[in-house]
Amino acid sequence: MEEAEREYEIGGGHDSAGRADEAIPHYERALALGLRDELVPQALLQLGSSLRNVGRNDEAIALFDDAVARFPEHAALHLFRAFALATAGRDREALVDVLDLARTRIDAPEIDRYRRSLENYTRELA
Repeated sequence: MEEAEREYEIGGGHDSAGRADEAIPHYERALALGLRDELVPQALLQLGSSLRNVGRNDEAIALFDDAVARFPEHAALHLFRAFALATAGRDREALVDVLDLARTRIDAPEIDRYRRSLENYTRELA
């Protein structure tokens, strides 16, 4: 696992320096080597974001689809999936993702009051 985490950190360093293309193989190796469970969602998010940033958006969407299915409670994965969908010109789908996330994760009385309406309107958009 130490090697996997080292690869993940190297990928993050490349990402932070604006070198997404160099980060991708490190994230892929980290995931293949077996990262600790708590780092997997972040590694998937960072890999998907890097793929989108280098123009490999179809791969990013596929990765985010799988990641969201594996980690449905990870809010940031949903948001980064929405970015990838918007990049692909699938704005309506991206909006539905963000609205679903907001409706289900924001704990506020004004959301609770209109939760059923928000759910119905979001479903109509989808």
